[in-house]
Amino acid sequence: MIPKLFNTAERAAKARQFQCALSAARLWHPPRKILDVGCGTGLLLANLDVPLRTCRVGCDVRAELYAHAGARNTGIDFIQANVNELPFSHTSFDLVVCMAVMEELANWQDALAIMAYCVRPGGVLYVTMTNGKMLSQLYPLLARTGIKRNAAEWSYVHSSLRFDERQARYGFGLNELHSWRYVDVTPYLMRANLSFLRAVPVTLLAYTARLIAPSFGHAWIKHPA
Repeated sequence: MIPKLFNTAERAAKARQFQCALSAARLWHPPRKILDVGCGTGLLLANLDVPLRTCRVGCDVRAELYAHAGARNTGIDFIQANVNELPFSHTSFDLVVCMAVMEELANWQDALAIMAYCVRPGGVLYVTMTNGKMLSQLYPLLARTGIKRNAAEWSYVHSSLRFDERQARYGFGLNELHSWRYVDVTPYLMRANLSFLRAVPVTLLAYTARLIAPSFGHAWIKHPA
């Protein structure tokens, strides 16, 4: 079986769902410059439906993942870098995304502040965070049915218990995000994954997400200069 990270079809589907969710949340304004922090193989970034002139930059501390994807990553500039030491100037990007990475970071708040530094006025910072509270209860139930999760999945769950998703609207207390406008993207992600949920009001989905969504999508819009 092809690992998900290297499965082009799976990455393309994820890219469509991500882009659809941001569009529905009115956060997708064809960006001129996109940064994917912790891009891994870069295949999600490569499969975004953007104009050819769009600058797409991926960075990851593990260069071997990107190198393994090879020629499938057309049109992407890759930079090997640690998320806590991003080599980009102030207000460099219209959209900065960081998916399934925060759980791996000891200094996740510092990383969030550094990513915010890279967003231009009017731009968007988007991150995902695992719903550890829900999964820490679900995984033992699945184990009773014979469905066991691996050590890496449990590690993400335990690490994500540090995050209080209710504080996301306040920028997790960071000065860098204090005045930014928060958007909960989670209900839009749910709709993008399951089309029948488009009939359910966003406010109801947002409440339900805390109970059933495996991860949260948080976005902050930087006020125009």
